Amino acid sequence: ELLKALQLEEYIPIMLSFDMKGAPLRMAPFDNKVTLWVGGKKLSPADYDKRFNFKLSGKREGLVYFPRYDENGKSYLQGVSTLRLTIDGNIGPITMGKQIDFFWDVSQDDPSKLYQGRVAAQLELERLIKRLNQLKDQKSQLEEQLAGIEKEIETVEARIEELQKE
Repeated sequence: ELLKALQLEEYIPIMLSFDMKGAPLRMAPFDNKVTLWVGGKKLSPADYDKRFNFKLSGKREGLVYFPRYDENGKSYLQGVSTLRLTIDGNIGPITMGKQIDFFWDVSQDDPSKLYQGRVAAQLELERLIKRLNQLKDQKSQLEEQLAGIEKEIETVEARIEELQKE
């Protein structure tokens, strides 16, 4: 269930945990306050725990999801050795004017270790079913386009024949 909730196939999830004992943090809009640097690429959150938008005092934790793939389907993590999460320091009076950075060395990570055993097979099955449905939708859209093009070709050919008879 945890692996499913993390949505590792689509996103880079990062768990954030805050324990404020001083002045409250004001992080709204949170998606403008946090950035993930993957190599030289700057990624904004695709989704996050919306509770981060509310004034924070005490403890709060939640997930922030960053896109795993670019618009061409290439993984942002491919060939990258370090990730840097940056939080805007203007969220609180103590960090005002500063930048808060967290670094991870991901060069030795092996995500395949997460996907072993029966649970992994179930996750893979669900992923494949989802992908199959996407492909079927795409196929039907392309078939509709093809039918429209074929109809237009017939119309053009019919008009050409009419003009050649004259």
